[in-house]
Amino acid sequence: MSSRGRKRSRAPAEDWRADCPFELHIASFPVVRKVKDGRFSKTENGSTTKDKRTTAGDRMEPLFQESPFELTGNFRSHATMDIHYHVEPRTQWSRMTRYNSFVINPGKYTRGEFVFVANDKSIARGTLGEDLNAQVGLCNIWVAKILEIKAVDEHQVYARVCWMYSPNELPGGRRPYHGTNEVIASNHLDVINVLSIVGHAKVSHWIEADDDEVIDGLYWRQAFDCRTTQLSPVDLVCRCRNPANPDEMLIGCTSSDCGQWMHIGCLRQDVLKCVYDQLGTDQPYVLTATTTTTESSFGLQRQSAQAALAGERPSDGGSAHPNTEASELAKNLEDNSMQPTELTALATSQNARHAKYVPKKKVRRQRKSDAKPYLGLFQATLLMNEGPMVWEIKDLRPGFADSMQTWSESVLCLLCGTNVK
Repeated sequence: MSSRGRKRSRAPAEDWRADCPFELHIASFPVVRKVKDGRFSKTENGSTTKDKRTTAGDRMEPLFQESPFELTGNFRSHATMDIHYHVEPRTQWSRMTRYNSFVINPGKYTRGEFVFVANDKSIARGTLGEDLNAQVGLCNIWVAKILEIKAVDEHQVYARVCWMYSPNELPGGRRPYHGTNEVIASNHLDVINVLSIVGHAKVSHWIEADDDEVIDGLYWRQAFDCRTTQLSPVDLVCRCRNPANPDEMLIGCTSSDCGQWMHIGCLRQDVLKCVYDQLGTDQPYVLTATTTTTESSFGLQRQSAQAALAGERPSDGGSAHPNTEASELAKNLEDNSMQPTELTALATSQNARHAKYVPKKKVRRQRKSDAKPYLGLFQATLLMNEGPMVWEIKDLRPGFADSMQTWSESVLCLLCGTNVK
């Protein structure tokens, strides 16, 4: 299998394009190996066969590359990203002198560091003078790690590199959890002319378990195995059990018994869903003497129930709520003069007058996790001032201009239910 043919194609030498006479191929080990008197050879599956035609010219001893990346999880098919490979033409490659560094552009580049490599897009768009970090996500520049440097003379210097992928180049494309400056480590090897290198790149390994680590510039946490097109696993967080996107905020539970991280989007969805479940489209939020600025969603449930029974506006002098149907339901519930089945029938008949008939065959059932009926009705903003964190809830529903427009709700852990302070 050819490593370069998968993704990193070469073009004729022109401007930043640098011609390279070498091709690198990934190999299984062993492929063909001469044994003792030359009458036997080993095949790809390791079986021994008699072959009198095997000669020294048929030897294809693969080279071995230990992965320079330390993974936090294993692939399904391979335990490591270690790989065997061939470089063609083999004789010319093996005879060149190995070096630890080279100087170009001007600048000194050493074995083991990350570099930016020009490609056709960067040349065509003229982006080589711009912020190269920003060009990686657009695939306008490539990032590689130098593994080996070889040269014939000062004009013929080549580097064997390991490519870093942009998430956009993965099979299936970028995942929702990939950050703007995230790259993917790989075992995709190649040989390039060092004239293609246009600058130094800083790439850090983001260890997700380290809560105190600050990410600066490009980083990697996942790896891509070019032999199987598999991605290494990432840590799962929150109640939704999805990876964290480093460009989005995570909130950690302050309980020592929990301490789990949660997506701010999941927390916001949870509080908005609770608000909508209790107030819906026609119930006002009522502030009473027992309601505090850090009232929880359970407090909201109690207060909204009281508002439904009383059928009134907040206690700030507002007029009575015009929803007579809700008042009628509350009165019947308070007097206990109707059975639950009768009450349900009344609510159904009253709501039906405002409902639009939709043929059943045209109704598409929505997944429960995707339902967001609160959109456009309520808004939640996280306040992180001194003291406990709280949600500032804003009522956006039309017709409630005279009622309480904003109030606070506690931030509750999605896993243990305690207040996040």
